[in-house]
Amino acid sequence: MLQLHDAFRTYGMRTRWLTLDRTDNDPQRFLDFVRESLHQEGHHPGRGLDTYAASPIGDVATSIEPVALFVDDCEAVADQGASMLIRELIDQLPRGSRLVIGSRKQPDLRLARLRAQGLVCEFGAADLRFSADESRQLLSFGLSAALTDIDLELLNNRTEGWPTAVALASMALEHHRGNSDFLRHFSGSTQAVADYLSDMVLDHQPADAREFMLATSILRQLNVSVCQAILPKVDCASLLRRLESSNLFLLPIAGQPDQWRYHPLFADFLRVRLLRDNGSEYQRLHLAASGWYEAHGHLVQAIDHAIEGGDHPQACALLADRAMQFLSEGRLRLLARWFAAIPSKALRQYPLLEMISLWATTFTQGGFEAMRRFEASSHLKIDDPNVRAHVDALRCAWFMMQDRPADAYAAGQAALERLPTSQAYADNVLGIVMSGLMAQYGESDKAHHLLDVVRQRQGDALFIRMFTESVEGDQDLQNGLLRQATARFRIAIGASHSVSRDFTSSNAWAGILYAFALYEADQLDKAERLFRVYLPVVQPMGLQDHVILASLCLSRIARARGDIDEATAKLVELEQLGRAQCLPRIVASARLEYAHTLMLQGRAQESANELDEADRFDAWGDERRLRRLVHVSHDPVMERLRWALHFGDPQRALSELNAELVWSGINHRPLRTITLSMLRAAALHRTGEEAEALVQLREVLTKTAEEGFVRRVIDEGPLLLSLIPRLLVLLESHNGDPLLIEYLQRIVRSAGPFATPTSRTSTGRTEPTTNELLEPLTPKEIRALELLAEGYSNLAIAEKLGVSRNTIRTHLRNINAKFDVTSRTQAIARARQLGLLQ
Repeated sequence: MLQLHDAFRTYGMRTRWLTLDRTDNDPQRFLDFVRESLHQEGHHPGRGLDTYAASPIGDVATSIEPVALFVDDCEAVADQGASMLIRELIDQLPRGSRLVIGSRKQPDLRLARLRAQGLVCEFGAADLRFSADESRQLLSFGLSAALTDIDLELLNNRTEGWPTAVALASMALEHHRGNSDFLRHFSGSTQAVADYLSDMVLDHQPADAREFMLATSILRQLNVSVCQAILPKVDCASLLRRLESSNLFLLPIAGQPDQWRYHPLFADFLRVRLLRDNGSEYQRLHLAASGWYEAHGHLVQAIDHAIEGGDHPQACALLADRAMQFLSEGRLRLLARWFAAIPSKALRQYPLLEMISLWATTFTQGGFEAMRRFEASSHLKIDDPNVRAHVDALRCAWFMMQDRPADAYAAGQAALERLPTSQAYADNVLGIVMSGLMAQYGESDKAHHLLDVVRQRQGDALFIRMFTESVEGDQDLQNGLLRQATARFRIAIGASHSVSRDFTSSNAWAGILYAFALYEADQLDKAERLFRVYLPVVQPMGLQDHVILASLCLSRIARARGDIDEATAKLVELEQLGRAQCLPRIVASARLEYAHTLMLQGRAQESANELDEADRFDAWGDERRLRRLVHVSHDPVMERLRWALHFGDPQRALSELNAELVWSGINHRPLRTITLSMLRAAALHRTGEEAEALVQLREVLTKTAEEGFVRRVIDEGPLLLSLIPRLLVLLESHNGDPLLIEYLQRIVRSAGPFATPTSRTSTGRTEPTTNELLEPLTPKEIRALELLAEGYSNLAIAEKLGVSRNTIRTHLRNINAKFDVTSRTQAIARARQLGLLQ
């Protein structure tokens, strides 16, 4: 990587180098790290509203100049959110740029897709193994006497060409006579070679170098000043130069002059050896390093070393000054890691730190675990007003995260009476949670008034504006005003980016809502990018509605592209998350989406089974009363109406839809009314009332056209979409509204073969053209047809069957010819009539 880095710089390409560590597992921390790195050396891309609304790292793409970004030790990032940010970074890099990643395991970057596009150049372990000639060249720099060909072959066989082992061997061999005998007795496995040869290397170094390496192994980065602080009697500058020149696994850090680090494997060995041989010195060194970092303003490293040195009171003292700032910046995983390492006894001297620990637990492990820990902390004095302020806000948040809105509302109302307090963070979160809850209960005026009160108390107008615009945008969208809602969400993202991040972390609150607005407008690429970045951020925050919304949309986006495996995976992940966090509404929402998908595939019984499964969780409670965007058209009532429309008696389905339309109007649910009106048009078509169906459809689609809704129409599937070409013909023949015609044409283009007219009787079944096939389908054609019915794309079917896309096209043409149909939708319907599909 260093060679490539130097080569790019020689060619004049701008370069950046990121060496990751475990603190970068926090998505917000990693995002800031990427932005800061890309903006070094005076490079500050434009930061307009559109940039941040389109993508959390969209400002990277505004740079015209190519950049080579090096990310080393990528295996340190285990968090899914950080991995998604790297994938987003890949998509957003300027044309001609390069991303170079060094990792000891394959990163989760969806490499299969990039490989298929020819965008990946990979070097695996096999590629990096030295040949005998390469080993000879390396050894020639370190050995005074060359190895014989026999010894060289023996070394290469034992090390399997692993460069680090070869380098270690070159050092150890300098101290051994009888090379062949030495080489026969060490193991060829990577770890065994590292352990054994590191022992040999270290033991044969001069005493001053050996002691220096052991002592400085506790440091993640070395410079003369910090080394001198922990070893005041040693000439650290001289030793660092000597170690670097002798290639003893001391590596310069690119882009940071006079900074070094040890090879990770060698550093691990040195730390284990130091702790084993001199545990008290291990602690002293950490505490000395902590003092140096504190004096130089590097508080994170100071706390890390204090904890590793066992001085937990000092760690708490350092944390007490800045923990609230870290919490406000959203550095939740960092806080959680520290609090997990500090004994509870040490924390008892700092009640506010215990409260911050509960916040960190709340947003990383969920409300159930945080509440359990609080209830086990009987020593906490709730009568302390500072503690009480946090407890009040936490209880309200916990109840919301546990999907207990009524309890959250009661607890929050009681807590509001005690505002303001001296704890601004607790007051802010309480106001945010309660304003959102009031909006869900239809008390929008109270919600806006509460946000105004919080704004007046805190004076952070931009921060509060993000929540105000988000709440109002949510209500606009539920009122069917997509364009106005989209504008509000864009403003909200820009407002939250302009101030320090708080409870929302990286604009995620508004970001998910904005992504959903883009999804409704059929801007799937932009929506997908935002969902993938923000979903892992909102998961630990307990924003259930945001998690459900993002997961369902990602599943539908994948299905729209024919990636059925990915679509199913997103639902499985959603269900597993709900089960892991004991949140039945999340599980039930996943089961409802399974039912919806099966419904569109015409699988009546399986779909009914999933609906029954969703009901079994007793998850909906007060749901009819609450105004939740995610459940406007995705709840048990709506899905059962759809099932009745697809598979039940059409007259009964129409009657039930009429009743639900009345309820929706009385309770002022405009967006739900729009969806119900579309379903009513399909029901009228099923009952044979074709003219009235088209009138109803024209009326509702005129409204959706004005606002730009597209996916809300397409997601209802073939039963509704098959009516649109009929309406188009009617409008075109009667000089209809050209804007409505253009809108319908757009839907037909986006929907593809699903917007194909079918001939339906009053029973809802397509009339067969013949009773038997003139020529039977082959086994491969049947399998291709089954995958087609499940929604797979041509490419996905080809991958499943292990054939080319041209072969799949041939199969599908043959199927259409044998069925005497012209589209895949008609082919699937015909196959079901003939009993070829379940």
